[in-house]
Amino acid sequence: MDDNWKPEPASAQAPSRQLGAENKLRRMISSPNALFAFEAVVRCESFRAGAAELNVTQPSISYQIKKLEEALGVELFIRRGGRKVLSPNGLILAKALDFGFRAIENALAEIKRSTNKRVVTLCLSATQASEIWLPRLSSLRQQCPDIDLNLRIVDHEVDPDEESADISMRLGYGDWPNLNKWYLFPEVVFPVCSPSYLKKNGKITSLEDLASRTLLHLAEAYPRGIGWRDWFERLGLTRYNTRERLRFSDYQPLVEAAIMGEGIALGWEDFSSVHLKKGTLVRAIDLEVKTDKAFYIVASRSQPAQAQHVEDVRNWMLSEFPAPSDKKSR
Repeated sequence: MDDNWKPEPASAQAPSRQLGAENKLRRMISSPNALFAFEAVVRCESFRAGAAELNVTQPSISYQIKKLEEALGVELFIRRGGRKVLSPNGLILAKALDFGFRAIENALAEIKRSTNKRVVTLCLSATQASEIWLPRLSSLRQQCPDIDLNLRIVDHEVDPDEESADISMRLGYGDWPNLNKWYLFPEVVFPVCSPSYLKKNGKITSLEDLASRTLLHLAEAYPRGIGWRDWFERLGLTRYNTRERLRFSDYQPLVEAAIMGEGIALGWEDFSSVHLKKGTLVRAIDLEVKTDKAFYIVASRSQPAQAQHVEDVRNWMLSEFPAPSDKKSR
């Protein structure tokens, strides 16, 4: 039996590099493991954290990177202010690996999707997953018991093509020409806090009173919704005196801080509904802002028509938040 791989004569998908040609990459690096070690250290922003992720010792990962530097003849890290940071050459390699590893991850995800026709890849932010969809998964299991859900958490606005996502969720005006979209619910924002906070600090009587309280601020790398300043201004309060005593880079710990009584957070109507029903959070004052934006389910227009199981999951999501009839267009 001939074990040599041969492409089909008419294959348009064969690798572009000449088959049988010498692999220059193998000669340029110490080992493939060194690339994994370098990528882990860069992404984790620490030699120790990178070693922990790869389940190796810190000296071992330092040795791998040292061998890689020797093979390339450059420094990938330089010492600055008592800590190691990427050198210019290190930054070049880090960007290339990020692009390459993402492409490989997407290819592997595509292969897995093609081998399991009942898997739906749903791409969400951590907040969308934990505050909206995870509490509703039992409903999905009842409606679609044979579907497997691949939940991918991201910290940026999703491009379904780049993430190989069947379905994702976006906040905006719905003006995305490369996406199919389905209206989910409007952006409605109001202050929330724990009942214990109001009991301890007293009822909030006005916007000015609210502005003087301890407000919990969200400072995401990729902001998705309005913040306190915008919220106050939309209600006519343009001059107020407040200090950002507590800032969070992620919405989940901000909500936890509000539940613990540390201050007042901005809550999004359909994100906060679970906590409001439980009574762990209440509206801090009976005022809200409804913006011109809305949350949508989105999917790529460039991908083939969605399979039935993908449509089943999308229809389940829409059924959880019935929208006005004029908002259900694609």
